Parts: sequence; structure tokens; C-alpha cells
Amino acid sequence: MSADEIPESTRQDLDRLDAAMRIPVRASEAGESKDIGPIVRRKASGELPKRPLGPVRRAILASLDHHGMTRYQLWKKAHAHCETLSASAVYDYLRGVRDIGIEYAEALMEAANLKVVERSRSGPKRATIGHAKRISRS
Repeated sequence: MSADEIPESTRQDLDRLDAAMRIPVRASEAGESKDIGPIVRRKASGELPKRPLGPVRRAILASLDHHGMTRYQLWKKAHAHCETLSASAVYDYLRGVRDIGIEYAEALMEAANLKVVERSRSGPKRATIGHAKRISRS
């Protein structure tokens, strides 16, 4: 059967599938038992919703602008630090349509010349992300 021969989904079909997705699954019956977060629903246009910009993503994007670096160049540099990091993971993360693990985030921060630094104020200390300082060796 070709794609042209597949009938259009009816509202009833879509409602039935949506209801089936909401049925709870016992962790013991599922292949994975870790929490993967809420169900992501596509917009009516088919787009995935964007995640809000967190401090790491915001700092990486600012660093790209600051250094005049493309996302491809960022991926190439980060890939040298983490060989399993795919270009699509970088693009999707920076677009806000997926999250990444700490290993990938660290590789991207290293490639963007960023590091987490402790910043003290009159209150409790908090971490912030800033440009790594280059140390000249004499």
C-alpha cells in the first residue's frame, strides 16, 4: 500500500489514539522505568513546542553571537570533546525542541568557551555561566 492509499484519520480515530496514550503504564511492564517527563504534544501546525531558554542554552547562544560562530562550528568543536554528540542534538537543543544530558552540555560549554563560576553577593552564593578566561603560560 502506498501513502496515497492510506485513508485520512477521522476525528474519532485521533480521539481514540489520544485516549490510549493517556492510559497509565506500570513501570514493571514497561521497558524503561525512569521518569521521562510530561507528554509532548505537537501544535496543530505539526511543530513541537519550544522549551523556555534556560541559563545554559542562553549563554551558549550568546557566546555564538559574541564569537561569530555558527552552530555547525560549535558542534565540530564540541564533538572533539564528546564523540557521541550528534549535530542534530546540538541543533535541536539550541532551537529549544529537546534537552540534552550533562555530558553534552559540558562539551557545548567547553566549545563555546564557557564555564560555570561561583558568584558571591551579599546573600547566598549562586552559580552563573561566564566566559572562560584564557590563562597565558610563561
